[in-house]
Amino acid sequence: EIKLVTRVEPTFPRGFDTDSGTVRARLQVDARGAVTGVDIIEASPPRVFDRNVRTALQQWRYEPTGESFSTLAEIKFSR
Repeated sequence: EIKLVTRVEPTFPRGFDTDSGTVRARLQVDARGAVTGVDIIEASPPRVFDRNVRTALQQWRYEPTGESFSTLAEIKFSR
């Protein structure tokens, strides 16, 4: 079982006229637990939260497993 040890929350973007949203992303994680890639696979509304989510998820850290793996993350925004 993979264990998230550091979670950085994305900030709410400025300049958008929306109060909520959801982003689903696939994370590539190396054997040391560092996120090496973030692919946005679904976003509602599209492209509003992507940059902030990508920046935050790249700072996440997982418990080292000794092997690379991928996992999904879902981030919900609400004001």
